[in-house]
Amino acid sequence: MNAVPHVAPAPLHARWLVDRRHDLLSTVGGLGASLAQMALHVLGGVSGPPLWWAWVLLLDGPHLFATVSRTYLDARERKTRARLLWGSLGWFAAGPAVFAASVLAGQRWPFAVFVTLTSLVFWPSVSRRMDFLMFTVAVTAFHNVQYHGIVWFFHRNRYHAEGVDRSAFGWAPKVSQRFIVYALCGLAFTLAYRTLGCGMGVHPGCGAFDAKVALGGAGLTLRDLMEGFIWGFALHHYFLDQYIWRVRRDAGLNQDLKLGTAGLA
Repeated sequence: MNAVPHVAPAPLHARWLVDRRHDLLSTVGGLGASLAQMALHVLGGVSGPPLWWAWVLLLDGPHLFATVSRTYLDARERKTRARLLWGSLGWFAAGPAVFAASVLAGQRWPFAVFVTLTSLVFWPSVSRRMDFLMFTVAVTAFHNVQYHGIVWFFHRNRYHAEGVDRSAFGWAPKVSQRFIVYALCGLAFTLAYRTLGCGMGVHPGCGAFDAKVALGGAGLTLRDLMEGFIWGFALHHYFLDQYIWRVRRDAGLNQDLKLGTAGLA
């Protein structure tokens, strides 16, 4: 039998992706956001809709804006990735297209399949005490906070480093000049598209405004059409993220995230 060669273990070093404060806020802070939502719902008895709206307005909607701020608001990105950015807007037509197919076929199931994109396997001891709405919030809030941390670090390096010509990037440096400005822009972006959905009764707590205008003979309404369109924001975000964060293929992104210059803490 051949002897297994002895390999000395690699030395462990304390490394921070950005720095201690930033990393702890974006990791521990993200975990804390998820646990706080779960605790308020499961232990505190707070109902789903208020917590859902807090999550949407403060974390999830603004994290979609984070993607917009480093793509469509960046003049260089719009030029470099023009085909990707404008072509990806087709995802907003996906829901309405499936809706139209359901109306033409006179059957609801194609649209029902579309809005049920994924099935989640719940942790039994928690899921029995959490509705689906809150489970979505709990598992996504952590990602939202981390994503904001990554994008904010990207902004500081790409648009606000010493010697950078901010005028070459369009609106992106303006919306990221201070975190409060970035946060308020994210909130305004979220209010714009979620108010549209709320007006059609798509979101929790908005039933009083439900537009039950029948469209076709499959039992589908104007509310369903708007729900399909609102899904486009998430699908568009997921699609773009597959391309704009490819660090192995994008030397500029590596530089903006300082992946090759991380030093020991």
